[in-house]
Amino acid sequence: MNLETDLQAMFSPAAHANPFPLYEAVRRHGSVLPMPQWNTNFVLSLEAVQKVFRLPSVSADRMGGMAHLEDTASMNLLRNMMLFHDGANHARLRGLVSSAFTPRAVEETRDFIAVTVKQLLEQHERHGGNFVKNVAVPLPLLVILELLGVSDTERDNLKRWSESVAALFDGGSMNEERFPAIEKDITDLQAYFRDIADELRAKPRPGVLSAMANSQGGALSSDELLANAALLMVAGHETTTNLLSGAMLEFARQPEAWQSLLEHPEWVGNCVEELLRIVSPVTLTDRVLTAPLELNGVTMQPGGVSLMLAAANRDPQHFENPAQLIPNRSNAKDHVAFAAGAHYCLGAPLARLEAKVFLDVMLEHYPQFRVNQASAMYRENVSLRGLNMLEVQLQT
Repeated sequence: MNLETDLQAMFSPAAHANPFPLYEAVRRHGSVLPMPQWNTNFVLSLEAVQKVFRLPSVSADRMGGMAHLEDTASMNLLRNMMLFHDGANHARLRGLVSSAFTPRAVEETRDFIAVTVKQLLEQHERHGGNFVKNVAVPLPLLVILELLGVSDTERDNLKRWSESVAALFDGGSMNEERFPAIEKDITDLQAYFRDIADELRAKPRPGVLSAMANSQGGALSSDELLANAALLMVAGHETTTNLLSGAMLEFARQPEAWQSLLEHPEWVGNCVEELLRIVSPVTLTDRVLTAPLELNGVTMQPGGVSLMLAAANRDPQHFENPAQLIPNRSNAKDHVAFAAGAHYCLGAPLARLEAKVFLDVMLEHYPQFRVNQASAMYRENVSLRGLNMLEVQLQT
């Protein structure tokens, strides 16, 4: 097959369940692949992806590729997110929320996470069914809402709104039939946060959102506040949901890894890194090259660049037996699941803690869990690849 055919297969709906062989088919063409006919370049090797993330000639501003969204609530939301800014403006927006994700601030959520994990797992033990819906979705959602200082009374709406924002990240807005529903969700989400922000300005209380709403000197505009509150909510739970459910399925597929962890629970922290590498909750992200760039002997022209994070996390030049889940893998932390450089994921410490606490509880209380692998179903999102259905039976 030629490169274009292999790339198209990688992005096809059939790839959701298992894209990894398709990544390897593309990798056979090279680790840096210019595609001028698509106005982008694909980067698959770990070393090259890490380098691109750190180059000043690479921009996070991808708004130019979203002209079709002009004058929409969706575009207004995206353009005000720190995710799409560079330099001083990115640093300003990031700095206003970074204090919420310091090691100390994250550690203070440990007890809340532990209690929530136990409650959700106990409920699932009693009722069974879809582990994604019962555990993997509500756990990180409840944690990020607690951190934001927002009530969970609108939990179902917040999940739906979050999925619509995630669809925008994935280019879901290109689907003309789906876009009106997405646009309505974005409008409702903005109205929700606007009402809360007004309330928090009148009566401040603990939480990141209150701190953002009352930032000194109006450091955040109203649109920036709403956009970055939405970003924190989405980034704070969508990816962790994918990690937790993906971990359960991967342990079922590779039971020897779970057995190793049972025998060596001290490996849990490192195993979280290995799961981030194997599962890759974010499979790809885009950047813009503002100048020609030579990587691995290949020159990429200015334009888009697609960083294939999931492929980089299984780079056979860096990870021995890259498809194997090895809880004590010595270089597991080399993954790019949280990106790198200036845009390194703010919520990485929180995601790591949630996953670690979750695994600790599973090891102690449910060592004999069973997964119906045939039940696994993936949602239609290429960049935020994750399960929406997985039957799990918990056994003590």
